[in-house]
Amino acid sequence: MGKNSHWTLPAIIELAVAGVLVLLGLVFLYLGVQDHRLASAAISAFEAYDANDTSKVAGHCADALEIDPSYHPARQLSAKMYLEQESPDLDSAEKEYRALLAGGYTGPNAHVGLGVIALLRAGREEDAAAAANWIKISRHAFQDAGEDCPEAGIGLAHVALLESLKSGRSLEPVRRLFQKILSRLEKDAAARASITRDGLVDLYAGLGRSACDPSVYREEAATWIHTSHYYAPDWILPLVNLVGIDAQKYATRSFTRETIQEEKPAMRALALVVEPLLARHPALKEAHLHRQLAIALAFSRAGDLSGFQGRIRRLRLGLYPDRIEPLRTEVFGLAGLMRTEGLKSNTLANYLTKTVEAIDRLRKHGGTTDDAERVTLLNNSGVFLFRLGVLLKAPNRLREGEKRLKEALKLDPENRLVKRNLLAIQGKIKR
Repeated sequence: MGKNSHWTLPAIIELAVAGVLVLLGLVFLYLGVQDHRLASAAISAFEAYDANDTSKVAGHCADALEIDPSYHPARQLSAKMYLEQESPDLDSAEKEYRALLAGGYTGPNAHVGLGVIALLRAGREEDAAAAANWIKISRHAFQDAGEDCPEAGIGLAHVALLESLKSGRSLEPVRRLFQKILSRLEKDAAARASITRDGLVDLYAGLGRSACDPSVYREEAATWIHTSHYYAPDWILPLVNLVGIDAQKYATRSFTRETIQEEKPAMRALALVVEPLLARHPALKEAHLHRQLAIALAFSRAGDLSGFQGRIRRLRLGLYPDRIEPLRTEVFGLAGLMRTEGLKSNTLANYLTKTVEAIDRLRKHGGTTDDAERVTLLNNSGVFLFRLGVLLKAPNRLREGEKRLKEALKLDPENRLVKRNLLAIQGKIKR
């Protein structure tokens, strides 16, 4: 038999205290592990975001929220990632922001996020009444964020910008709104310290867009967009805007053969930034195409055939081999070159020959299936061959033109213009 055990009150208390301490130790150990896992997941998410490794951000955010569903930095980053996709997932982003508010989050970011979502929905909406309703919702969300939040003021300026764009009103009052916000940041150190990088991107993007008149290129518009891209070099939308504004410059300004040459370094500099990104960003690829077409037409208006055709050839044989726009632009630009005053006969003959060849390329494209367009192309080709035949005194060109016009009449037997052109060319052909 063992010795008798005597349990005194102090011994019992000591044992109980020891047990409680062990349990507390286990609890604190568990909480410490959970805190470490939470911190590790959150840090990994933000590191992946800073490294622009978007494929990993969502997973790390999900890990953090699984540990602590109320951990708002991870939920905010998750919502932000949904919005920054090339095709934003507005429903998923809104769900995250609503969860933040439902969880008691009181910061302005959730309201700003909801305002951005409503604004994006308004921009997508073609129905005027529905767009107006989303604009109203967006304005209220930005107002709920509070007037002390710089991003909310920028959001309200973007609301005014979208309203003006949809209604066709002047953008000058909107530009002044963005300018007022910029002035506040320059004067108010506290406001300047509180604004996020995203807020600065949106501010300069808004300044650039609002300073861009549809009919007049303004240097400051590109400057603002350049600044926006500087703050977010991996965010594609500001770069798309920059490319679009630069395209507008070449579409609306007049150049001479000398001044268009001076633009070449700037043309190339932006292309070097954009072209490596085209394969991954369809919106940027589309904007780049329109910029290159605008540049090509600027060369055409300046009377520079080599510069014009070189750019068109690079588009139709290189980056955009299946697109019809370079082929149409080629015909339009060559026809414009022929309107240059004082052309020598050999130069005009060269332009006419190249235009006929360009029309033939366009006719062969699968996109020219509309009979009306085919009739127009055949008629124009016949007229250019007519002019070429008369200029060179070449009967074979006249007969080629006659053939094209007869082909056009098969598609549209009652077309008076084609009939008149056919009679004119037949009058020059010796039978």
